[in-house]
Formats: sequence, C-alpha cells, structure tokens
Amino acid sequence: MEELTLLQTIEWCEDPIQICAGQPIIPASKFEELANEMVAYPEVLRSAEEIVAILKDQTKRFSACGANQADRFGVIRKNKVNGWQYIVDLVII
Repeated sequence: MEELTLLQTIEWCEDPIQICAGQPIIPASKFEELANEMVAYPEVLRSAEEIVAILKDQTKRFSACGANQADRFGVIRKNKVNGWQYIVDLVII
C-alpha cells in the first residue's frame, strides 16, 4: 500500500460537506488528528502541539468562514492558488 504524501494527508482531513468561498475547509475539530498525522513525516520537525497552534492561528485568516473561536468553530481553507501548500510551508519551516 502506498503511503500518503503530506499534502494528501491534509486533503484527507478536509470536511466532505462544508466549503467556504468555494474551497474545501478543515474544521478545528480535526486539528489535533491532523497534527498527530503530520508529525509522523520526517520532514516535519515540529511537535503536534506546535502544529495545532499554527492551525489555530491560521483560523484568524478565515473568520468569515467560521466563528472566531479557533478551538470550536474555526476553520482553515484551501488556498485557491496553491492549495494546502501554505500549511505545509508553515509546518516544515
């Protein structure tokens, strides 16, 4: 069985129903699950807690898509131009 890339892992956490501005989202309820998956990749040197903090911080960019409460109702949205690459860039730096 083929292993998922980091981008595919992020896509796997997309909400299958909800979208914002025509783009898929990942709700805050999946941030911990996503972070725990991401730390398994050798290129990711951050801890799961650091990744969750990054994702929560990114919810501020998309307050129109969800409430301002990053812990409960916040979301991150796929970028129309480069997809989820911006999340990968934040996590592997």
